[in-house]
Amino acid sequence: MKKIVGYILGVLGLCGMDWFTKYLAYAHLGDRRIPIIGEFLQLRYVVNTGLSFSSFAGNKVVTTLMPVIGMAILVMMYIFFRKYLEKRNEEKAVKVINTGSAFLLAGSIGNYAERMVHGGVIDFISVKGFAVFNVADIYVTVFQVLLIGALCHIAWKDSKEKKAKKENK
Repeated sequence: MKKIVGYILGVLGLCGMDWFTKYLAYAHLGDRRIPIIGEFLQLRYVVNTGLSFSSFAGNKVVTTLMPVIGMAILVMMYIFFRKYLEKRNEEKAVKVINTGSAFLLAGSIGNYAERMVHGGVIDFISVKGFAVFNVADIYVTVFQVLLIGALCHIAWKDSKEKKAKKENK
């Protein structure tokens, strides 16, 4: 029970940080651009009415349904890989993807709730030649990196074990 309460509080804390940074961007950036690393990395206020990279901007049906479908796919991947890792007794990898799932949930809630309430998502971290994004987007990316990292570690471990078995024959 303590773990689930901690997990929920963690997700709520992450959501709070995401919403607070969006509020700061809304309240203080306006039309200004604040350079962090010259023109390469800046803070600037943008409302994205689309999905990633502003795709499907203004299309309410797509921007309402696609995040739900995408989340469902990511949740299924999480469940599949968690069960796979539990079956293999990979406790550390399970902890890693459980942590990642809190980031995934917070990022998804953060952007989806804002999209439903305000019709778009506040983005404010601008990387020249790439995209403008927000903290919730970073959370979703953290989940993906942790999941891929855990799976790569398992693959590397398997490869090492197979090589050792081969050498012992």
